[in-house]
Amino acid sequence: NKALDFYQKLGFFVHTDAMFGTMRWLTLHLPEQKDTELVLMLAESEQEKELVGKQSGNKPFISFESTDCYKDYERLKAAGVNFTEAPAKHGWGIAVGFTDLYGNGLYMCQPVNE
Repeated sequence: NKALDFYQKLGFFVHTDAMFGTMRWLTLHLPEQKDTELVLMLAESEQEKELVGKQSGNKPFISFESTDCYKDYERLKAAGVNFTEAPAKHGWGIAVGFTDLYGNGLYMCQPVNE
């Protein structure tokens, strides 16, 4: 539920929330991308638990596009999202890194308007 709350702060909506015996199948999607789902599952085995927060090594796990990176940064920071840096302007756009509740790297980028 904590992970669900976190991803809802990022703008995700619940797609499927169903119980299969003791397993909860919880998938989320972004408003305009219902055909792409993010699955939230509890780590159960020791091997899975060791990977929590390291699903993509030291690279971002997911990258989000923003139309206003500075505004989204302020909104998400006020909502308690842990940013690893402040937004920075680059030749290809404005970007900022942050983490989910478990330390997985996430990235938000506002591309340069051409």
